[in-house]
Amino acid sequence: MVAWLRALPRNASASEPPPKRPRVQQALSFVGPNAVDVVQSVRQTNEPLGTGNGQPGQQLRLAFAPVLARSLTLTVFETACR
Repeated sequence: MVAWLRALPRNASASEPPPKRPRVQQALSFVGPNAVDVVQSVRQTNEPLGTGNGQPGQQLRLAFAPVLARSLTLTVFETACR
């Protein structure tokens, strides 16, 4: 990430030329980065995946992928078979 910062005295405007270098007492003493880790995600609930046929190894697709690790809860509703 590349960024820049332009700091002006409160009584200056962006159209004016930059002021002369301030005395040491008025200069900035520290400028540092400030960042946090974020994850952009959308919560998806009550998404029906489809109907199974009882065979092993069935695969169904989610509408939204990828899924964050350890965030999926799968609930299976069984119907009575005769």
